[in-house]
Amino acid sequence: AAKEAKPISTISPAGTAQALSELTTFLRAFAFAAPSEAVRREEAWRLWDPNGNGYLSLAEVDLGVKMTLQSFLKDAGAGEAVWRRFRPSFIRAFNDAKDAAAAASSLSDDYVTKGEFRLLLSYLGYYATWFEVFAMVDGCSDGTTATDDRRISREEWEEGIEKVVAAGLSWAPYVALRSATSASFDEMDSNGGGYVLLIEFCAWLKAAEVEAATPAGLALAAGDEQLAAPPAAPAPKPAAKEAKPISTISPAGTAQALSELTTFLRAFAFAAPSEAVRREEAWRLWDPNGNGYLSLAEVDLGVKMTLQSFLKDAGAGEAVWRRFRPSFIRAFNDAKDAAAAASSLSDDYVTKGEFRLLLSYLGYYATWFEVFAMVDGCSDGTTATDDRRISREEWEEGIEKVVAAGLSWAPYVALRSATSASFDEMDSNGGGYVLLIEFCAWLKAAEVEAATPAGLALAAGDEQLAAPPAAPAPKPAAKEAKP
Repeated sequence: AAKEAKPISTISPAGTAQALSELTTFLRAFAFAAPSEAVRREEAWRLWDPNGNGYLSLAEVDLGVKMTLQSFLKDAGAGEAVWRRFRPSFIRAFNDAKDAAAAASSLSDDYVTKGEFRLLLSYLGYYATWFEVFAMVDGCSDGTTATDDRRISREEWEEGIEKVVAAGLSWAPYVALRSATSASFDEMDSNGGGYVLLIEFCAWLKAAEVEAATPAGLALAAGDEQLAAPPAAPAPKPAAKEAKPISTISPAGTAQALSELTTFLRAFAFAAPSEAVRREEAWRLWDPNGNGYLSLAEVDLGVKMTLQSFLKDAGAGEAVWRRFRPSFIRAFNDAKDAAAAASSLSDDYVTKGEFRLLLSYLGYYATWFEVFAMVDGCSDGTTATDDRRISREEWEEGIEKVVAAGLSWAPYVALRSATSASFDEMDSNGGGYVLLIEFCAWLKAAEVEAATPAGLALAAGDEQLAAPPAAPAPKPAAKEAKP
């Protein structure tokens, strides 16, 4: 039965004076996207990219937005409140900005590069504004309430059209909003599912801006900082030099490295069918806002907390987390891709039904990353010559190690039968280098084709098929690890 919509937490209703004040605050906080603010952007980049690798993950962007708002308002609590309000829009801005990477670099398009940073800052403002309009319509109520489900029905759209047009003529001056009609619903509902998701709403708005060649449209269609400059040349391989370990990450493939891999796999052993209670506890910890979805940022933090709890040592847990962190986005992207088959909601998040699948994938991809790191840079592990891509020379030099790993601690089909020809199988775009995403795709395809336990899990889209095989890494030769 119809009931009065009650606000969730302290988020003010969308479209109200308080909400628009918060939106204005958000936009002002990121005004350093302006061309004249290069110095401030440089300072912000160093803050957002703490490891200095030249790439921003979604987790780093999420944290960077939060820190920027807290610094701008000079109040941690107030900054966090504004961050939380617009947080659902960050992934949209991130995904749109990182998609430009293919035109600017031969590296993976899973991250935002420094050349795309100003583009990202602009996008954060666009998508935050669009989310505010979306929230105003969702649930037939002002703002985020108990009736909101992050999708707009035809009835909600009909009821909210006047508000949408009014917003388009004032605080959200975008083409599609100003001319919104009943027919707009069908334009947005691209899959004919009867609901408009945030991703569809944003795509509709973006298409109209691009078509009209508005300033926002030109920015949204751009793939670089200057909006007209040619793509930068791919980063060259570093000149050969003695490989020096970076930080305290131990060389891949060594006894110490395999001990850390074993620790990682044991920490996530609650992917087993019998560990439903532990998974339920972990889900509540990983999904603190209780919305039933895990973002990449939440998964990243969840992995870190799990490792720290498992080792009962914050520093040791963080060290293992940092070692395998580049692999988390691969596991996340693979798990969330199953959402389309299980839900009509956006596939940008991992759902509770996919949680066990995600936990299994974390183990697979961490192991694969360990092998990748062993080959990258022609050295054991993460060193100064590593650039997160494998050249043909590096592959040739590392084949024996790869096969040996496949016959022992990384028992996967493709590794056991790796040859020189495998390089061309992996190098899908013919760029002369194998990226981590290509390496993982090659491994996954072989497992799926061979219908191994891992292959069945990797091809699955439900909880039941996600049981992982036994941990591939051997137990450490040293004494038994203490809980």
